[in-house]
Amino acid sequence: MPETSNPASSQQYAFGQAPDRERVTIRSILLGAAVSATISLWVNYIEYVLHASRMTLSHFPMGALMVYLSLALLLNPLCKRLAGQLALSSIELLVILACSLVGGAIPSVGLTGYFLGAIAAPYYYAAPENQWADYFHPHIPEWLAPTNVNGTLDDLYIGLAPGMSIPWSVWYVPLACWMALVTALFVSSACLSVILRKQWVQSERLVYPILRPAIDLTTRHGISPFPRLFWIGFAIAFGILSWNMIEYFVPGFPVIPNIRWGPWIWFDGSAQGRFIPGIWTRINMYTISFAYFANLDVLFSFWFFGILFIVRSGILNRLGYNAK
Repeated sequence: MPETSNPASSQQYAFGQAPDRERVTIRSILLGAAVSATISLWVNYIEYVLHASRMTLSHFPMGALMVYLSLALLLNPLCKRLAGQLALSSIELLVILACSLVGGAIPSVGLTGYFLGAIAAPYYYAAPENQWADYFHPHIPEWLAPTNVNGTLDDLYIGLAPGMSIPWSVWYVPLACWMALVTALFVSSACLSVILRKQWVQSERLVYPILRPAIDLTTRHGISPFPRLFWIGFAIAFGILSWNMIEYFVPGFPVIPNIRWGPWIWFDGSAQGRFIPGIWTRINMYTISFAYFANLDVLFSFWFFGILFIVRSGILNRLGYNAK
């Protein structure tokens, strides 16, 4: 949908900076790399050392969002007041945001949390009972997976003994080969994004609901980038989340239903939807927040194709095909 004009649009330059700073700079790239590294270390420490919240379970990883908001809303305004020449421009902040999104998608369940265990599993879980050594291992190339020589893979699953160093020798070749594939997938995804960008952004003028708040906070200065209605919705959603957090520390504390399994609606009279898939109903504040920024045509596609899936599956199931 076309954007409406906003008085803030005339404030093109962040923190009163000159036009020549509204470009990609070396320091923005270096800061982006540093933010990505910080996110990776922070997320792994929280999940694997503290065993606390999983910071990557989102299309906009919370680990990346929290680090970036700290930079954009706290550190950068502080630099503006104390040393204006150190303050980052809008373009520089967007470069850092792009780097943080890439860095936030790598640790934990983004990639490494599954990746290392997956390539180590064929040799670590081999046992006389499953006979993997006889039937499975001869077909695994040496460069594809690390071998459990002298129990080196035990260190990955149960941890290193005090004073021991990481046995990198069994990991170098497999990691290099798999990283080549990961890099190729990343480059392919980036190329696909470039191909689709002009059609989606310029021709169809699609908006990106998840990124919209962060971009608005980055590119608009001097006035609040969101209307009062947005802050009312934010207060409701954030208030529910904050209230429900108390139950984690005080078991039995009453919670406000939000992200929970809701009632199912079945269309064929059965309790499990034998032929026609059901609809899962619930009120989810985060879905409402997403819809606030989404294009109406995109929202139409969500429910239209959802209903089309139900009708298609019901017809095929009635004809004897398992289409659930």
